[in-house]
Amino acid sequence: MKLLRPILSVTLASVMLASSIGVTINMHICGGHIQSTALFLKANSCGDMPMDCSSSSPKMKSGGCCQEKSIVVKGKETSAEVQAAVQWYPSFEFVATLLPVLYTFVNTPAKEVPAFAHYKPPLPDRDIPVLTRSFLI
Repeated sequence: MKLLRPILSVTLASVMLASSIGVTINMHICGGHIQSTALFLKANSCGDMPMDCSSSSPKMKSGGCCQEKSIVVKGKETSAEVQAAVQWYPSFEFVATLLPVLYTFVNTPAKEVPAFAHYKPPLPDRDIPVLTRSFLI
């Protein structure tokens, strides 16, 4: 259970990062089958793999045996725009309602200490162990 929180945090941080910068998925397709995929990089080609590209299908003859395909998922466009500073003057009604609320929080008196707080409590009239008849032996 303790391990769940860090894993979830890293996963959500990765999702946020990927959604903000975007993702590029590259695929290398040979003979109609995906041979390799890669994120952010170029996918590995089939290279030295013996592949029979002499298929009788017209798709293979026209486009060749291998092809590269890229899927680009763009992130959010978050460009920082500088806006002119706008002077904002609070209205009288705003100040008239805000100040009494602030004064109630700021000017709250300290908790009053009763006058008898520094006196000792009175002694009991009788001895409590004798009254309850509980003696240590």
